[in-house]
Amino acid sequence: MANRSAGELILTGLRWWRSELAGMLPFRQARAGKQRRDVLLLEVGDARVTALRCVDGKCHELASVASAGGTTPTAARPAGEHDLRGLAGVIDPEITPVIIRVCPRQVLNRTVSLPLAAAENLREVLAFEMHRRTPFAADDVYFDFRPLPKRPGDQHLRVELFLVRRELIDAALALLPSWDLRVAGMTEIPGIEAEGLLLRLTRPSRGSATSRALTRVLWATNAVLLAAVVAIPLLHQGRQMDALREQVATAKAEAESVTALRQRAENLRADRLFLIDAKRNRPTFVTLLSELTAALPDTTWVQRLEIKTRQVRLRGTSTTASSLIPIIEDSRLFRGAAFDAPVTRNPATGKEQFQLIFEITSPTDVDEDDNVQDLQKSAGSIAAVDRLHRLR
Repeated sequence: MANRSAGELILTGLRWWRSELAGMLPFRQARAGKQRRDVLLLEVGDARVTALRCVDGKCHELASVASAGGTTPTAARPAGEHDLRGLAGVIDPEITPVIIRVCPRQVLNRTVSLPLAAAENLREVLAFEMHRRTPFAADDVYFDFRPLPKRPGDQHLRVELFLVRRELIDAALALLPSWDLRVAGMTEIPGIEAEGLLLRLTRPSRGSATSRALTRVLWATNAVLLAAVVAIPLLHQGRQMDALREQVATAKAEAESVTALRQRAENLRADRLFLIDAKRNRPTFVTLLSELTAALPDTTWVQRLEIKTRQVRLRGTSTTASSLIPIIEDSRLFRGAAFDAPVTRNPATGKEQFQLIFEITSPTDVDEDDNVQDLQKSAGSIAAVDRLHRLR
C-alpha cells in the first residue's frame, strides 16, 4: 500500500465510492448502470420465433415457439409455455434493447435510383414509390433504407431499400408480453451478426406519474409565461395610453385656459378701442356745452337740451330764432340744423319759441391731446394682457 501512488489510491477510492452508491440504487437503475451490452434478440424464421439473450455478443436461447401454426417447441422453451410471455419475468424492455433478426429469405433488398431532390424527404418518397418499385404497398411492409455512395458524374440518388412483410413481424410481436413494442428501423449491434435484417423495437414513452405531473406543471408554467409575455406589453401599453390621455387632458385644459385668456384680451382690446374710437369720433359732453354756449347769441335762452347718441334736440326762446340755423351750421361740431316744430311767438315777452334738431360731427381737432393720451393708456393695457398671455 505504501508503494502505490496517490493517483491509484484516488482511483481506488472512487471505484469503492461508486460501488457503494450503486448498492443503494433500486434494481432497475443499478442494472441500467452496468457497462455490459445486454440485448434480447428475436430470430424470426420461416415457421419459428426464437428468443435469445445476448450479453456482450454471447447469446443463449431463452425460448422458441412456432410463429405460424407450429406447436413443437425446442427444449429451451419453458414447459407449459405456448408463447414468449414468460420473458416478462427475466427481461425489462426499458433497460434491455429488443432486436428482431429476420432471416435473409424473408427480406427483400432492392437498389433504387431517385432524383437528387428526393433527399430532403426520402422516407416519404420511398413510401410513395413502394408499389412501383416492389410487389408490395407501403402499408404491407416494414421498410428502411441506406443511402449508397454517390458515383462520379451520377445525377441521381442511389438508395439500398430493405423491406419485410408486416404480417411476419406483427405475428412475432403478438407472441411477446404486453410490452407494446413498435418497429423503429434498422440497427447494428456489436458482436451480433447482421445476417438478414436487424430491426430495433421501441415502446412509446409513457413516463411515470411524477414525470407526467411535472410535464403538466411545465405546460402550465409555459402557458402562464406565454400569457405574461402577451399581457405585460399590453398592460405597459395601456399605462402609456393612460399617461398620454392625462397629458392630452392637461394640455387641452391649458389650451382652453389660454384660449379663454386670449378671448378676454381680445374683448378688452375691443372695448378699449371702442372707447377710444367713441371718444375720438364724438366730442365730450362738456365740449358740446362749451361749443353751444359760444355759438348761441346772448338773446337766446335754452330751456331744454337732449343729446341722444349723435343727435341734439334743443328747445328755448330767442329774439330771432331763424338766425340760429346758420349759427349752428357754422359750428365745427354740428350740422344738419333744422326746426323740429313751428316757431311761435310769445305775445307777453315778444320772444320766439323754437325747437331745433341737429347732428354732432366728428371733428379732428377737439381735445386731440386728451384722446391721444387715452389711446396710449389703452394700448399699454392691451400690451400687458398680451404679455400675460405669452407667459401662460
